[in-house]
Amino acid sequence: MRNGPVSVANPKPTMSSWEIQSWHAAVFFAALTAIMFFKILLGGAYPWEDLMEQEIPYRVFAADCLRHGIFPLWNPYTFCGMPFFAALQTAVLYPTNLLLTFFIGTGSLGSYWIEFFIVAHYWLAAFGMYFLCRNELKQSGWAALLAGITFGFSGIMLVHEIHQGMIFQFAWLPWVFFAMMRGARVRQTRWFILGGLLLGVSFLAGHPQITLYTFFALGILAVTMMVREWKESSDVKKVLVLALRSSLLAIIAVGLWAVQYLPAQEIAALAIRAESSFEFAATGSLQWQQLLTVIIPKYFGTSQASVRPSLPFWIGEYYNYWETCCYIGILPLVLAVIGAVRGKDAPHRLFLFIIAAFALAFALGSNFFVFPLFYQIPLFAKFRNPARIMYLFTFAAAIFAGKGFDYLTGENIAAQAAKTFLWRWLAIGVGLGVLLIALGSSMFDVPEKLVDGVNGQVWLFIFLWAAAIFLVWMLRAKIASANAVIIGMIVLTSADFLIFGAGYNDGTNDPKTVYNKTPLIIKKLRDESRDQLFRVRMRSPQYMLMERNQGPVDHISLIEGYNPLILQQHMPVMFSQEAQEDVMNVRYRISIDSARQTAGIAERSGYLPRACMFYQARVLDDSGIVHALMKDYDYRHILYLDKDPGVALPDTSAHPVSNVQVTNYTPNEIRIKAETSENGILFTSEIFYPDWKVYVDGVPAEVLRANSCLRAVALAKGTHEVVFRDEPDSFKIGAYISGGVLLLSILAFGFLSMRRKEG
Repeated sequence: MRNGPVSVANPKPTMSSWEIQSWHAAVFFAALTAIMFFKILLGGAYPWEDLMEQEIPYRVFAADCLRHGIFPLWNPYTFCGMPFFAALQTAVLYPTNLLLTFFIGTGSLGSYWIEFFIVAHYWLAAFGMYFLCRNELKQSGWAALLAGITFGFSGIMLVHEIHQGMIFQFAWLPWVFFAMMRGARVRQTRWFILGGLLLGVSFLAGHPQITLYTFFALGILAVTMMVREWKESSDVKKVLVLALRSSLLAIIAVGLWAVQYLPAQEIAALAIRAESSFEFAATGSLQWQQLLTVIIPKYFGTSQASVRPSLPFWIGEYYNYWETCCYIGILPLVLAVIGAVRGKDAPHRLFLFIIAAFALAFALGSNFFVFPLFYQIPLFAKFRNPARIMYLFTFAAAIFAGKGFDYLTGENIAAQAAKTFLWRWLAIGVGLGVLLIALGSSMFDVPEKLVDGVNGQVWLFIFLWAAAIFLVWMLRAKIASANAVIIGMIVLTSADFLIFGAGYNDGTNDPKTVYNKTPLIIKKLRDESRDQLFRVRMRSPQYMLMERNQGPVDHISLIEGYNPLILQQHMPVMFSQEAQEDVMNVRYRISIDSARQTAGIAERSGYLPRACMFYQARVLDDSGIVHALMKDYDYRHILYLDKDPGVALPDTSAHPVSNVQVTNYTPNEIRIKAETSENGILFTSEIFYPDWKVYVDGVPAEVLRANSCLRAVALAKGTHEVVFRDEPDSFKIGAYISGGVLLLSILAFGFLSMRRKEG
């Protein structure tokens, strides 16, 4: 029975005479990171996919707002306006995103620094895994180094560089688990506080799907630690204390995240993804045949940034390649199997088994029973691409690989037994490879033109497998210099991941060019926007004049965009496109020259100004408004409201006179000077959202919902200053909660640390 903190014995040294220190590992991971991403770090490669289309506009808009003293609550340039901060993926408060404010200036898209900070997190992930394995899981320095390589540069890490929220959260994972495991072992609350702070920071990276999966894994860890505590001490009090400390970690993380989480709940209920079908959620499921990619990652092809690959992904849409990638390297896989089977004394072995098995079963999505069961749980039903959970499989496999390495170095085995292992496992791998070359094409219906490319990947596997098995044999049989064999293992593992992923994210399209495809049009729209508010339709079914999220970059108000959290009602659905564009203040729209197959812009006439007075209103319920908008009506004079405006409107024989001017327009505030000779409704083609408040002459008034999804306010006759302001109560409450939790956690951690030193 334990009566106090339990110390961890020093990891057993390997046979190597070279000792690995933490600074050695830090330098090694920095070097490997630099080699893996050297083109990006030298400025010779550029972002692609979501990194180009989402992250750059997010970062540019946020940096521009913050630099001008505006907190980016609302984005008026995408989909006619939508919440910005509340959309979790914008990750405004994540530390490195805040730092970008100093690197993204006038005329700069900051793409280099965006990628630099992402690349830095690969080092953080690798070194974090090393630190966890070395300092808490009793592994030797070389084993921890190998585990760090496996996790930090694994397939799922490398292919998801375009999703920075995922990479940021993956990178903090080993550090959070270290704090929780260390706190449980030494029975100190301060480690759980630290873990909660680190977890909260990772949540600010803005990927709720990974947040959910990580919380689930931490819950499993807490339960397995409590079971172990009960087995070792049979003390109910100690089990309860461990449960409370684990809960404290979760509470701190959620509290720190509250500033982002509470506003996100509002948009989640109003966004298109508020309700998702099972088919949508199961998109990106791992197919059974793709389990082969654990050993041959590109058997079914690949996708990449620079050019069309010679072996394109051929069993689905190209993006399913990165959504279902689960490669952990050949040697790490062999070592992980050994570590999982042989390492019966490994700390947290049960927990690692559970999360690895669950991740694999869940990743199969609609192809297995686990995901359909969890789909019934509301939170799990919100997200698609279930194979993303394979980062937990990778996490467990990396730790098991380190344990497998230490098992081999500490094992005493007869030469004959080692030789039996060599030939048996060599035959298994080579035999599988030969079988795939002979029968794989027919087994998996490989397209005829891709057979040579597929077989080339099989031959690469055979080579890596043979090299891995020979190194394991030499380490077991002790027939070569330990230093040489261990260095060989590190080199082979590093080379494996370099072959797999070096250059994968090296895009060739400079964002400065991508976001300036139509410089004359962009300049014209920007210049004219300074004098008059208007919107632009820049898409047709075949053409786009600008990038999908160009609006936030150049401050051009678009009625389109690219965002997974687009509001369900972001434009009134009307009886004609002309009427819709008039109501939505669309001055320019894309124009196609069919003969030349080119696109430009055409100016429209008759569009309504961004703000104007109406004197006729019809009050209907939601369904009534939807039906009324689909029938031809006088949309220039009649508004449909969901409630009585509260003022007496003039009869139709009156001829009111009005003058409406927008005097100031910023993302979070609109100031309007309105003069009207009669009572009326001030209408704006701004999207209705609960967080927007309105003040008439400094007095709060009610924001009316007009034409199903736009804003209006009732005005008495006279001259008024009207101010619409984005004032989310959820943001204020969340900020107080997060600020209080951060302050109390830091004070508590400092107090407990000082008391520990004094003790």
